[in-house]
Amino acid sequence: MLTPIPLDMYIGEFKLFLVTVMVSGAPVSLDGCVLIWTLKKNPNTPDPGLIQKRSDTTPPGIAITDPANGAATLTLNPADTESLAAYAHYQWDIRSKSSRA
Repeated sequence: MLTPIPLDMYIGEFKLFLVTVMVSGAPVSLDGCVLIWTLKKNPNTPDPGLIQKRSDTTPPGIAITDPANGAATLTLNPADTESLAAYAHYQWDIRSKSSRA
């Protein structure tokens, strides 16, 4: 489970967010996983979101930096946030690479 953390930033700002996936205080191996981060205006709607970053794209929006220790870096570029409103909600998904979604 990921513990929610505030992602404070200004519209149009470049930002790196370092995250560690942990369960009961121990890091979770990300070997064979795809990380997906989605930013939405309303978390209860089925739309694809305002921004989506994935670890399985080129270039990746999420870099898995230390898979054995659950570490990853989310990168938000200025162009990602230039047209966003003041507040939005985000969620993380962790899937196995063999997942079709």
